[in-house]
Amino acid sequence: MEHWDLIIIGAGPAGLTAGIYGARSGLKTLVLEEETPGGVASETPLVENYPGFPKGISGLELVEKM
Repeated sequence: MEHWDLIIIGAGPAGLTAGIYGARSGLKTLVLEEETPGGVASETPLVENYPGFPKGISGLELVEKM
C-alpha cells in the first residue's frame, strides 16, 4: 500500500494547480481524474476569466499550457 501526503480528486485547472503546488512543497502528491486531464475546461471553447489571459483562451489551449 502506497502512502500519499496529498490526494487531489479532479484534474481540472484547480486540481492541476493544486498538484503543482503540492509537489513544489515536497508533498508526495497524487492527482486522480476519471476522464480527460483538464476536466470540463478542456472542452470549453473560451475561458474568459482565467488570470494571465486578458482576452481569453480556449479551454484546450489552457490545459495544454498547464
